[in-house]
Amino acid sequence: MNAYYNKQEHSISNNDIFRAYLLGDAAPVPTWKRRADTILAMLLACIAALTGSTARRIWRAFSVAILLIALIGVIGAIEVGALGLGMGFLLGSLLIGLEFLCLRRH
Repeated sequence: MNAYYNKQEHSISNNDIFRAYLLGDAAPVPTWKRRADTILAMLLACIAALTGSTARRIWRAFSVAILLIALIGVIGAIEVGALGLGMGFLLGSLLIGLEFLCLRRH
């Protein structure tokens, strides 16, 4: 084996430089930053889930169902006499307009 590299008692290597660069000055991340990153990641995951196409379809179906129940309630209030015909027509047309906005294609 060629031993001309080992002329000194200890070998000089660049591994110490890499070790000092990678491990020597490393400090742990502060707890507040880890918690802030966790909260931010959870918030972004929630926003991504709520703005997905499946969530929008579910929200559209739920809102149309609620608007239809409200329209039936307006009709019932007109029949009982708790709501006038003009105000009932105005509220009913508003609910139908909102249903149209929910059901139209995007």
